[in-house]
Amino acid sequence: MKIRHLLRMLLLVLLCLGITTGCDDDDDEDLNAGRSRMPAEGLGSIVFENDSSSAWNLRIDGQRIARVSENNFIAGDYTAGDHLVHLDQHQGSKEFDRVVTVEAGVVTVIRVDGFPGDFDVGVFVPALP
Repeated sequence: MKIRHLLRMLLLVLLCLGITTGCDDDDDEDLNAGRSRMPAEGLGSIVFENDSSSAWNLRIDGQRIARVSENNFIAGDYTAGDHLVHLDQHQGSKEFDRVVTVEAGVVTVIRVDGFPGDFDVGVFVPALP
């Protein structure tokens, strides 16, 4: 009887700890880290932010860049001009193509948000601080 009572008390304490500690959701801060990069001289940056529930395969100008997992980002420097960005959902059926214009000294962000069935892809230049 005492063991059962101790187990119930332990379960109650663990539940209380889980409720009061909450969730430290700093995913957006992690994703935004790529925006603060400085492109190499004469180049611009493309930052791909994956704020979705799926991993994405990223290709730029036909070259495989990386598989970017959920709540992660990747950044790289590219020559000024138009670049074809292709995203395909890893273990899924969604695909997106965007032509992104890169400007020297400028960070261009491609961001995927959402959940399966409701993905949104945005391309923008973040405001400078």
